[in-house]
Formats: sequence, C-alpha cells, structure tokens
Amino acid sequence: RVCQQQGLSLWVPFQNAATAVTNLYKESMEARQRSYDLGIHLGYQRRNKDVIAWVKKRRRTIRREDLISFLCGKVPPPRTARAPPRVAMVSASRPSPPETGSSVETDLQPFREAIALHG
Repeated sequence: RVCQQQGLSLWVPFQNAATAVTNLYKESMEARQRSYDLGIHLGYQRRNKDVIAWVKKRRRTIRREDLISFLCGKVPPPRTARAPPRVAMVSASRPSPPETGSSVETDLQPFREAIALHG
C-alpha cells in the first residue's frame, strides 16, 4: 500500500512534466512553421527586388532567354543575329523530300504541303 501511495504521489508531477514537454513541442513546431513562412516571404521579396533592379538596368524589351537565365542564376546565351527561317518551296509536281524519321520532319510536312498548294 505504501508503494501505491508513492506511485500516486509521483503521477501528478509526471503528468505535469509530460504536459509541459508536449506544449513545448507544439510551440516549437508552430515557431518553426512561422520562421519557414517568413523565410519564404522574405525570399520572394528579395527575388522581386533583384528582378526589379535587373530590369531597370536593361533595355526596354527583355528577351525571354535573358530573364530565364537571370532567374536561374546562369549566364545568358550569346546573342546571335537571327536570320529569317528558310522555307523550302515544295512544288506539287515535285515529290516531297524523303522522310528522315524525325518528328520535326513529320510535324513540318503539313506546312510544306500548304505552301506548295498556295505558293
């Protein structure tokens, strides 16, 4: 009986300690989540500030490749003078070029036929 009374007398402090540890854990998880959310928010603000500063330094028009490179932290691809794409005129009387098996050739075939009809 003495053992049982000692066990009961220790039960209340144990419950109090367990409750305190549980509350500490919950509070720390909430604080961690708040810190994480704040870090995300500050990251977005910094990104926006960096993009605005970069845009102000650039020309009025920004190329898509330049923006993607900047956002990825890479060196933009070299600028090359774009020549207009060459379109091979296909005559209706001339057979179309042999298929190379590539999907690009297959995808372009309807356009070649349309040009041959209207060209």
